[in-house]
Parts: sequence; structure tokens; C-alpha cells
Amino acid sequence: MDFRPLSDALYEDSHMCDLQADKCYPITGIYSFGRGLIKRPAIHGEETSYPRMAKLKSGQVVMSKLNAWEGALAVVIDLFDGTYVSPEYPVFSVKEENADIGYIRHLLAWQELWNRLTPRGSMVRRKRTTPATLLATEVPLPDLDEQRRISEELDAALHRQAKSFSSVTSRAELVLAAADSREAQIFERGLKGGWDLKPLSELADVNPRTKRPEGEEVVAFIPMAAVSGITGTVEKSEYVAASDVGSGYKMFRRNDVIFARITPCMQNGKSAVFQDGKSEYGFGSTEFHVIRPRGAVEGRWIHRIVRSRNFRETAALHMTGTAGQQRVSAKYLQNVQIPVPCSIDQQHEAIAELDNLQRVRLRFRALHNAQLDDLKSLRPAILNAAFSGRL
Repeated sequence: MDFRPLSDALYEDSHMCDLQADKCYPITGIYSFGRGLIKRPAIHGEETSYPRMAKLKSGQVVMSKLNAWEGALAVVIDLFDGTYVSPEYPVFSVKEENADIGYIRHLLAWQELWNRLTPRGSMVRRKRTTPATLLATEVPLPDLDEQRRISEELDAALHRQAKSFSSVTSRAELVLAAADSREAQIFERGLKGGWDLKPLSELADVNPRTKRPEGEEVVAFIPMAAVSGITGTVEKSEYVAASDVGSGYKMFRRNDVIFARITPCMQNGKSAVFQDGKSEYGFGSTEFHVIRPRGAVEGRWIHRIVRSRNFRETAALHMTGTAGQQRVSAKYLQNVQIPVPCSIDQQHEAIAELDNLQRVRLRFRALHNAQLDDLKSLRPAILNAAFSGRL
């Protein structure tokens, strides 16, 4: 494979326009890691400090000076024709006598090209890629016929990869939807079989007061990120002395149910039964709700309720607060009706069914994620093969 500087294929061609204060300009940005362009909100000329911006044309190449080293380069497709980029995004046109646009599109997604733009090492994020650096970078650049052949081969191979990716994702959606349906059937069957519906306030205390431990007693500190929405467990606790915990945290005891009340954390199922082996007490964000069961209803049962899809979807309709910062209120929780098995034995049977269903979900998610990782690794492998003469 012949290596030549990119200046043999591209030339800088930023068509800069003077901005008018009252005119609206549709803005474009660039994703990193070869994922293409992204539409940004339009702005008026008076809303930016740049006096000039470049207007894009379909078929050009655009680069982010700041993030080119991690793949922020792309070919302009028709969707972004006529949009604008700041001077931080140099624009290039293709020398059609030397380069095929399809070949260039794949080349820009090649990680080895990104590696060549900026040397790896400390402070790399502060190193900008200049147009001169890009154009001087040597890349595999065979003759036009070979470029077109490689581009067609890559199109076909990556289309097959994308099709497989879509198939795996669709299958996952079907399996997880079936699991959600089975979960709903368990509750429906129980209600038909005599389970009660009771407000949560009759079964548990919501955000109860807890006597604060003192001195050097060891307590668990649980960041929001430590609560997994996948497994429904606390994946890692930090341990500190009670005296080191400030007053601005929510406190809970062993066997309490904790769950994130803020969207989207609540909708992602971030919840757990606090069952720490080292400490009876835990502290966490005030964005946790704490539910303390009383009587014969176990924390594991309440946890299964708040993790259920039906609960999360219904609670989402009753959230309060501003968009993006909405929360499930304690008042809603106290009044929400939850199903209660008739006996402790029925409760244990239902918990076992739901736990088994969750294990199925987790096993499938692990398999699904492994398949997706394999498929994702195919793309760089295919590109490496193409640009080393093995395709």
C-alpha cells in the first residue's frame, strides 16, 4: 500500500462568511471516534464572539482542531449542507483527480490516522491539530481505481456488521420485553389470586428519622453511582467514621430500601436493599428515598416493587420539578398502592420467581454485551485490514 501525505487528497477550503447580528445560522459539531457530524441548535450572529464562520458544502471534510486526535473528523453529508462551523473546525475539499470521497470517508474513521495526528503522552488534550498537520500526515493512498474497490469492499463489510449489530439489538429488546411481560403476569396472577392492594404508608415508613450513630462507629457511605440499575445492588461502599459524615446526607439502616428519586436515575432502576456486612448504618445523597418496611412485608418485596417496570413507568407520570430534574415525591410514595401477597410464604415464592427472572435478565445482558463488544471490535479490524492491503 502506497503512503502519501493527505495533501495529495485534500486541500484547505474554509469558505468563511461574515456573520450578521440578526441572521440565524444552523450550527454543526463533530462527534469523536469517527461517529460523524451532529446538529447543534441554530444561533443568531449576535450570540457568538466569532465574527466569521465557515459554511459547509456536501462532500467536504471537516475537522475539530481540539479533538481530531480522538477521531473528530468527518465527511459532510447532504443533511449538513449549508450549515456552519466555527473557526475551530477547519474545512477541506477533496482533490477528485487523486482521491475518492468514499475512500476518504472510511480513512477518517481509521484509528491509526487519529494516532498519527497527535503524539500520545501527557497533556495530549491540550495539543491542537492544525490543518498543516493533517495535510502533512502520511496515509495509505493508492490509485483511484484501487481506492474505489477498497471503498466498495468496506461499504459491504460494514453494512454486514451494522446488520448483525441491529439483529443482536433487536433480539435483546424482544427478550427483555418478554421478561418485563412475565414480571407483569406474576403481579397480575397474584392479584387475581387474592393479593391485597395497600398504600405503601401502611406497610413501611418513607424517609424515616434515624438516630445518628456517633463517634468512631464505622458507617457505609454510598455514592449514587455505586447503586447499580442493572443488578439492583450496591456495588461498592466506602467506609468512614460516623463523625466524618456531614449533616447534608440521607441516613438509612440495614434492610432499608434505597432508590434514586431523580430522573433518569429512578427510571433506570437505581435501587437496592441496604444489606451491608460491616455496618448497620449507611449514608448517601439526599436524592435517595429511604423505605423502611414494618410488619410482615420484607424489604426484598418492596424492592422488587420499586424496581418493576410498571412502578417506574407509573411513577414517572407523577414526578414533580423542572424538566430534567424531576423527582418522585415522598407523598406519592406514601399513597401509592402496592400488591401484597396473602402470606409470608407467598411473598417468598413471588420473590423467588422475580429473582429468577432477574437472573435470566442478567445472564442475557452479559451475553448480549459480549456479542456487541465482538461486533464493535470488527469495525477497527476491518479498517486495519483495508488500509494494510489485506482487503
